[in-house]
Amino acid sequence: MDNGLQKLENEFCSILSELNEINNENFESKFNRIRFLQDMVEKDRAILLAQFDHKKLQGHNQRFDILIKQITKKFDDMILVNRSRQKEISNKLNRLLNHKKLVNYQR
Repeated sequence: MDNGLQKLENEFCSILSELNEINNENFESKFNRIRFLQDMVEKDRAILLAQFDHKKLQGHNQRFDILIKQITKKFDDMILVNRSRQKEISNKLNRLLNHKKLVNYQR
């Protein structure tokens, strides 16, 4: 059981590491790697649940709670940053369109 839990913890740490390294240039490759790691976590979790009693495993949840919260926070932060970028770009496009309308109107 300890090997399976350690493997799961390592996979969570790998996901967090990939999230910390993600940027605009490597987004696609890192995100694909994160999806792959998430699939591995799901498979390993299913194996652990099939092999061991749910109550036994529940005692180890605290090990993963911190990592899961960090991963969730990182995803939320990425969404907020991208949402603000999107809003900024949208505002610039609207200003350009308005300027274009004014220029056309002045002709």
